[in-house]
Parts: sequence; C-alpha cells; structure tokens
Amino acid sequence: MPVPKKLDLIPEALRKQLEAALMARGFSDIIKVTEELNFWLEAEGLELRIGKTAVGEFSLLLKRQRDAFSIASHVMAEMEVGEENAIYQTLFQLIAAQAVHLVKAMTDADQVIKPQDLHFLGKMLKDLMSAAGINEKLTQEVEKRLKAKQDQQLTAAVASGDIDAEAAAKARRIMGFAE
Repeated sequence: MPVPKKLDLIPEALRKQLEAALMARGFSDIIKVTEELNFWLEAEGLELRIGKTAVGEFSLLLKRQRDAFSIASHVMAEMEVGEENAIYQTLFQLIAAQAVHLVKAMTDADQVIKPQDLHFLGKMLKDLMSAAGINEKLTQEVEKRLKAKQDQQLTAAVASGDIDAEAAAKARRIMGFAE
C-alpha cells in the first residue's frame, strides 16, 4: 500500500485554511504559505511538517479545479442554462473527458497507469457526483418550502376573501400542488 501524502494527513480545518490562503494569494507565494501551514500544524500540536513541493502541487490542483469550474460556468452561460446542477454535470463531463484522454495518452506512450492514479481520479469523480447530488437535494427542499408557502398564501387569500376557493384550487393545480 502506498504511503499517504502528508497533505492527506492534515486536519480538514487546516486544509480549508490552506485552500483559503492559496486562493487569497492567487495560488502563488508558495514558500510563505508553506511556512504558515507548518506554523498552523505546530500550533495544533502536530509534529507533521509539509514541504513547499507538496503545497505547490496542491496549489496547482486547486487552480486547475477553479479553472475547470470557471470553464464549466462559462459553457453553461453560453448555453443559457442557469441551474447550478447543470454546471456540476458539465464539470463532471469535462473531468471524465480529460480522464479518458489521459488514459489514452499514457497507453499510446506505453506508460503503465498506476492503480493509485486511477483511485484518485475515481475518488474525485465520486466526490463531484456527491456534491451535485447534495445540491440537487437542497434545491428540491427549497422548492418544497416555496410550494408550502404559496399554498399557505392561497389559503390565507381565500380566508380573507381576496380570491374564491375555486380560483385557489385552479391556481394550486396550475402550480403543481393541487389540494
């Protein structure tokens, strides 16, 4: 079993702090960010120390992810699709396409694809699909609450005499939540 990367061993809160520091500096100033990370690790009482190469690789990965998301957003804007779930789907398709190209290029060059590389690629795709699923569930919950509020407003309008019960029933059918 391969040795885990040191960055995989740091607490999630520090990983988020590292991401924020790298993004705030435009994915540059790796040496200072590395020094800050090691200071944070020491402050947490961890004896783990991270090198600038690992932070630089992590920075490059974050930048690529940001760029890929930006491309996906641009593609969705060009297609006039406004839903965030569609962005996740497009991003997933972009990553999957790049994975296929990577595997083909490595095969064409007679390079051996490491199982570890495939594992990480699969994990990345799984995490992306999971994020899209969570977003879709949240969207459905918001729609459910909106319909409940609209239903309450229709009920209140009938009670106050602003509209009659028949008009409220028609409105509920049109909006997809008949009584």
